[in-house]
Amino acid sequence: FAILAGIGARLAPAAEPEIHYAPVENLEHIDLALIRSATKSVDVAAYSLTDWAIISALTDARTRGVIVRIALDPSVRQAYDKLADMADSVRIKKRGPLMHLKAYAIDGVLLRTGSANLSPSGLKQRDNDLIILRDPAAVAKFEARFAEVYAAADPMRVEGKDKKSAASVSLVASPPPDPACPIKGNVNGKGKRIYHKPGDRNYDRVIMAD
Repeated sequence: FAILAGIGARLAPAAEPEIHYAPVENLEHIDLALIRSATKSVDVAAYSLTDWAIISALTDARTRGVIVRIALDPSVRQAYDKLADMADSVRIKKRGPLMHLKAYAIDGVLLRTGSANLSPSGLKQRDNDLIILRDPAAVAKFEARFAEVYAAADPMRVEGKDKKSAASVSLVASPPPDPACPIKGNVNGKGKRIYHKPGDRNYDRVIMAD
Protein backbone atom coordinates (compact mmCIF):
# COMPACT_ATOMS: atom_id res chain seq x y z
CA PHE A 1 0.00 0.00 0.00
CA ALA A 2 1.12 3.55 -0.66
CA ILE A 3 1.86 5.51 2.48
CA LEU A 4 2.11 9.28 2.46
CA ALA A 5 4.45 10.65 5.10
CA GLY A 6 4.05 14.40 4.80
CA ILE A 7 4.93 16.89 2.10
CA GLY A 8 7.24 15.51 -0.56
CA ALA A 9 6.64 11.95 0.56
CA ARG A 10 7.16 9.20 -1.98
CA LEU A 11 5.02 6.18 -2.64
CA ALA A 12 6.14 3.17 -0.63
CA PRO A 13 7.53 0.30 -2.71
CA ALA A 14 4.89 -2.07 -4.02
CA ALA A 15 4.41 -5.27 -2.08
CA GLU A 16 5.59 -8.50 -3.65
CA PRO A 17 2.98 -10.12 -5.94
CA GLU A 18 0.93 -12.87 -4.33
CA ILE A 19 0.37 -15.82 -6.67
CA HIS A 20 -2.02 -18.75 -6.26
CA TYR A 21 -2.60 -21.75 -8.50
CA ALA A 22 -5.63 -23.91 -9.29
CA PRO A 23 -6.56 -26.71 -9.03
CA VAL A 24 -4.13 -27.32 -6.14
CA GLU A 25 -5.79 -24.32 -4.47
CA ASN A 26 -9.45 -23.34 -4.53
CA LEU A 27 -9.22 -19.89 -6.08
CA GLU A 28 -12.90 -19.22 -5.42
CA HIS A 29 -12.14 -18.99 -1.69
CA ILE A 30 -9.44 -16.39 -2.36
CA ASP A 31 -11.70 -14.31 -4.61
CA LEU A 32 -14.49 -14.41 -2.04
CA ALA A 33 -12.19 -13.20 0.74
CA LEU A 34 -10.92 -10.36 -1.44
CA ILE A 35 -14.39 -9.19 -2.51
CA ARG A 36 -15.70 -9.41 1.06
CA SER A 37 -12.85 -7.16 2.19
CA ALA A 38 -14.00 -4.30 -0.06
CA THR A 39 -15.22 -1.18 1.72
CA LYS A 40 -15.42 1.39 -1.11
CA SER A 41 -15.37 -0.03 -4.63
CA VAL A 42 -15.00 -3.14 -6.79
CA ASP A 43 -14.41 -2.78 -10.53
CA VAL A 44 -14.66 -6.10 -12.40
CA ALA A 45 -13.56 -6.77 -15.99
CA ALA A 46 -14.48 -10.37 -16.74
CA TYR A 47 -14.36 -12.49 -19.86
CA SER A 48 -16.66 -14.95 -18.10
CA LEU A 49 -18.65 -14.40 -14.89
CA THR A 50 -20.65 -17.50 -14.03
CA ASP A 51 -19.56 -18.43 -10.49
CA TRP A 52 -22.65 -17.98 -8.33
CA ALA A 53 -20.70 -17.53 -5.08
CA ILE A 54 -18.66 -14.71 -6.63
CA ILE A 55 -21.82 -13.01 -7.94
CA SER A 56 -23.43 -13.35 -4.50
CA ALA A 57 -20.37 -11.75 -2.88
CA LEU A 58 -20.54 -8.85 -5.34
CA THR A 59 -24.25 -8.44 -4.63
CA ASP A 60 -23.60 -8.44 -0.88
CA ALA A 61 -20.83 -5.86 -1.33
CA ARG A 62 -23.21 -3.55 -3.14
CA THR A 63 -25.84 -4.05 -0.43
CA ARG A 64 -23.39 -2.84 2.21
CA GLY A 65 -22.65 0.32 0.22
CA VAL A 66 -19.67 -0.69 -1.92
CA ILE A 67 -19.75 0.73 -5.46
CA VAL A 68 -19.68 -2.27 -7.81
CA ARG A 69 -19.14 -1.96 -11.57
CA ILE A 70 -18.91 -4.94 -13.90
CA ALA A 71 -17.84 -5.08 -17.55
CA LEU A 72 -18.42 -8.35 -19.43
CA ASP A 73 -17.57 -9.78 -22.85
CA PRO A 74 -20.62 -10.56 -25.04
CA SER A 75 -19.22 -13.59 -26.85
CA VAL A 76 -19.43 -16.18 -24.05
CA ARG A 77 -22.06 -17.39 -21.62
CA GLN A 78 -22.61 -15.15 -18.62
CA ALA A 79 -24.86 -15.69 -15.59
CA TYR A 80 -27.15 -12.84 -16.63
CA ASP A 81 -30.07 -14.20 -14.61
CA LYS A 82 -28.02 -14.06 -11.41
CA LEU A 83 -26.91 -10.51 -12.25
CA ALA A 84 -30.45 -9.20 -12.80
CA ASP A 85 -30.63 -7.44 -9.44
CA MET A 86 -27.39 -5.58 -10.27
CA ALA A 87 -28.22 -4.85 -13.91
CA ASP A 88 -27.67 -1.12 -13.49
CA SER A 89 -24.04 -1.83 -12.52
CA VAL A 90 -23.34 -4.27 -15.38
CA ARG A 91 -22.25 -3.30 -18.87
CA ILE A 92 -21.58 -5.44 -21.93
CA LYS A 93 -18.63 -4.66 -24.18
CA LYS A 94 -19.64 -3.87 -27.74
CA ARG A 95 -18.66 -6.07 -30.65
CA GLY A 96 -14.96 -6.01 -31.49
CA PRO A 97 -11.85 -7.52 -29.89
CA LEU A 98 -12.59 -9.90 -27.03
CA MET A 99 -12.53 -8.36 -23.57
CA HIS A 100 -10.40 -11.19 -22.23
CA LEU A 101 -9.48 -9.80 -18.81
CA LYS A 102 -10.05 -11.76 -15.62
CA ALA A 103 -9.38 -8.92 -13.25
CA TYR A 104 -10.85 -6.60 -10.67
CA ALA A 105 -9.65 -3.74 -8.48
CA ILE A 106 -10.71 -3.27 -4.87
CA ASP A 107 -10.86 0.10 -3.12
CA GLY A 108 -8.27 1.48 -5.54
CA VAL A 109 -5.45 -0.30 -3.70
CA LEU A 110 -5.53 -3.94 -4.83
CA LEU A 111 -5.59 -5.60 -8.24
CA ARG A 112 -6.60 -9.20 -8.83
CA THR A 113 -5.54 -10.55 -12.21
CA GLY A 114 -4.25 -13.78 -13.77
CA SER A 115 -5.59 -16.46 -16.10
CA ALA A 116 -8.49 -17.75 -13.96
CA ASN A 117 -11.97 -16.89 -15.24
CA LEU A 118 -14.61 -16.13 -12.62
CA SER A 119 -16.26 -19.48 -13.33
CA PRO A 120 -16.44 -22.69 -11.26
CA SER A 121 -14.13 -24.59 -13.62
CA GLY A 122 -11.70 -21.71 -14.00
CA LEU A 123 -11.37 -21.23 -10.27
CA LYS A 124 -11.36 -24.84 -9.10
CA GLN A 125 -10.76 -27.37 -11.87
CA ARG A 126 -8.26 -26.04 -14.42
CA ASP A 127 -4.61 -25.07 -14.29
CA ASN A 128 -4.86 -21.33 -13.71
CA ASP A 129 -3.15 -18.64 -11.74
CA LEU A 130 -4.56 -15.83 -9.63
CA ILE A 131 -2.23 -12.90 -9.02
CA ILE A 132 -2.76 -10.25 -6.36
CA LEU A 133 -0.93 -6.95 -6.80
CA ARG A 134 -0.78 -4.30 -4.10
CA ASP A 135 0.96 -1.87 -6.40
CA PRO A 136 -0.57 1.63 -6.69
CA ALA A 137 0.79 2.10 -10.21
CA ALA A 138 -0.62 -1.23 -11.44
CA VAL A 139 -4.01 -0.54 -9.85
CA ALA A 140 -4.17 2.95 -11.36
CA LYS A 141 -3.31 1.60 -14.81
CA PHE A 142 -6.06 -1.02 -14.61
CA GLU A 143 -8.60 1.51 -13.35
CA ALA A 144 -7.80 3.83 -16.26
CA ARG A 145 -8.35 1.08 -18.81
CA PHE A 146 -11.44 -0.21 -17.00
CA ALA A 147 -12.98 3.26 -17.09
CA GLU A 148 -12.54 3.35 -20.87
CA VAL A 149 -14.08 -0.10 -21.39
CA TYR A 150 -16.96 0.56 -18.99
CA ALA A 151 -17.80 3.93 -20.50
CA ALA A 152 -17.89 2.52 -24.05
CA ALA A 153 -19.92 -0.60 -23.16
CA ASP A 154 -23.67 -1.09 -23.48
CA PRO A 155 -25.80 -1.15 -20.32
CA MET A 156 -27.26 -4.52 -19.44
CA ARG A 157 -31.02 -4.27 -19.94
CA VAL A 158 -33.52 -6.31 -17.99
CA GLU A 159 -36.99 -6.73 -19.45
CA GLY A 160 -39.81 -8.34 -17.52
CA LYS A 161 -42.09 -7.59 -14.61
CA ASP A 162 -40.49 -9.91 -12.09
CA LYS A 163 -36.72 -9.34 -12.07
CA LYS A 164 -36.18 -12.05 -9.46
CA SER A 165 -37.67 -14.79 -11.62
CA ALA A 166 -35.29 -16.06 -14.27
CA ALA A 167 -38.25 -17.46 -16.21
CA SER A 168 -39.79 -14.03 -16.67
CA VAL A 169 -36.62 -12.03 -17.26
CA SER A 170 -35.28 -11.28 -20.71
CA LEU A 171 -31.64 -10.20 -20.54
CA VAL A 172 -30.35 -8.35 -23.55
CA ALA A 173 -26.57 -8.15 -23.98
CA SER A 174 -26.41 -7.19 -27.65
CA PRO A 175 -28.69 -6.00 -30.47
CA PRO A 176 -31.08 -8.61 -31.92
CA PRO A 177 -29.98 -10.43 -35.06
CA ASP A 178 -30.69 -8.89 -38.44
CA PRO A 179 -33.44 -10.97 -40.10
CA ALA A 180 -31.99 -10.10 -43.51
CA CYS A 181 -28.76 -11.95 -42.69
CA PRO A 182 -29.08 -15.76 -43.14
CA ILE A 183 -25.80 -16.59 -41.36
CA LYS A 184 -26.13 -17.89 -37.80
CA GLY A 185 -23.43 -18.00 -35.15
CA ASN A 186 -22.79 -19.43 -31.74
CA VAL A 187 -19.92 -19.90 -29.28
CA ASN A 188 -18.86 -23.39 -28.19
CA GLY A 189 -17.73 -24.46 -24.73
CA LYS A 190 -14.14 -23.45 -25.47
CA GLY A 191 -15.15 -19.91 -26.45
CA LYS A 192 -14.62 -20.51 -30.18
CA ARG A 193 -16.98 -18.64 -32.50
CA ILE A 194 -18.71 -20.88 -35.04
CA TYR A 195 -20.68 -19.68 -38.06
CA HIS A 196 -23.34 -21.63 -39.94
CA LYS A 197 -24.61 -20.95 -43.47
CA PRO A 198 -27.90 -22.20 -44.96
CA GLY A 199 -27.44 -25.84 -45.92
CA ASP A 200 -24.84 -26.59 -43.23
CA ARG A 201 -25.44 -29.69 -41.14
CA ASN A 202 -26.20 -27.81 -37.90
CA TYR A 203 -27.85 -24.75 -39.42
CA ASP A 204 -31.40 -25.66 -38.42
CA ARG A 205 -30.33 -26.65 -34.91
CA VAL A 206 -28.99 -23.16 -34.10
CA ILE A 207 -31.73 -20.87 -32.86
CA MET A 208 -30.80 -17.19 -32.64
CA ALA A 209 -32.04 -15.13 -29.71
CA ASP A 210 -34.21 -12.13 -30.37
